[in-house]
Amino acid sequence: MNQKTYWFRSYHVLYEIDPKDIVDLFPQYPVHSTRLMASFELKTDAYCLIYKFGTIVFFNSDEEIQKNILQKLQERYAQKLQNQTHDEYSLILDSEVNESKVGFNSVIVKAIDPELVATMSLIIAQSVALDHYEQQVALLMTQLKQASKGVGVAKRRRYSSKITGEMIERIIAIKQDLVISLRLLDKPESTWEKKTLDDLYEQGIRMFEIKERFGLLQDRLEIIQGNLEVIAQIANDKKMIRLEIAIVALFVIDIALVLFDFLHRWQF
Repeated sequence: MNQKTYWFRSYHVLYEIDPKDIVDLFPQYPVHSTRLMASFELKTDAYCLIYKFGTIVFFNSDEEIQKNILQKLQERYAQKLQNQTHDEYSLILDSEVNESKVGFNSVIVKAIDPELVATMSLIIAQSVALDHYEQQVALLMTQLKQASKGVGVAKRRRYSSKITGEMIERIIAIKQDLVISLRLLDKPESTWEKKTLDDLYEQGIRMFEIKERFGLLQDRLEIIQGNLEVIAQIANDKKMIRLEIAIVALFVIDIALVLFDFLHRWQF
């Protein structure tokens, strides 16, 4: 059996990268760009695909080239690159197979062409982006537990109120980022033109559970946001109670002063 292995290496580095901003960043490489993606041909059967939702996928590229491209992006975006969520996935070239087959760790194909690489790259890019957001949502879940514990404990109410506001802001940001990713959940145009690519795409999104994971993320964000709104309401209610107590206390003090003045005058 004559097989050869190639590698996809993917990195989620930013919340959003506008393809228009990077087409001139690597003039040594031929580039094809759309409003959602920029694809650079590094050499024969070697590519770098950069997606609007902040993920970069290298296929069959040298490690040094990868470092140079990431460094250029670092310089362009002035230290905005995040801690990188990354993954690896292999492509096995086997001239004896009859049709492509997507597995958990690799895809087996009969031949390599740019459209096939682009189709698999999109699926891998979405998967690693979802990995990033899954980590963010898991962190939010942990912080939600901390915020919940703070409710009802006097010395921690201010803490709970503060992190609740910050978490709501982060949820809104994540939802906006997921909306950008959602645009790419539709099938690429090439899959409408070639049944082999359509079959490959369908296998890929099922194997990586792209739509299921996307839906689960949205559900978890809704649950977290709902719980945070309850916590925020409780915190506000407690503030209103404290304000009402303060007003009553001031009223009692005012009455006490009047009575004191009255009694003082009555005695003398």
